[in-house]
Amino acid sequence: MNITLTKLIANGIAEDGSSSWTRFKQAKGENVIFWGSPEDGTRNIDAVKHQKLPVTIEIDSPENCAASEYEKSKYGASISIPENTWIQIIPEF
Repeated sequence: MNITLTKLIANGIAEDGSSSWTRFKQAKGENVIFWGSPEDGTRNIDAVKHQKLPVTIEIDSPENCAASEYEKSKYGASISIPENTWIQIIPEF
């Protein structure tokens, strides 16, 4: 699945330091949230937050990225990408 990120909305770290997140608006108008943690790292967050927007990414396992009811309510996210999900930046030519 490919999605195009158009705007960085916010980022943060849990109070206990157990996770970090970055939220983007995508071209369809929905929010996408990327997750990281001290154990799993922040490779996906680092990859997308340093890109010039808009940027298109490919998500290898979209079936693992459905936002939970909590994530929908708290972050307005329709897609929730855990750190262990492989993503690839699609270059513009």
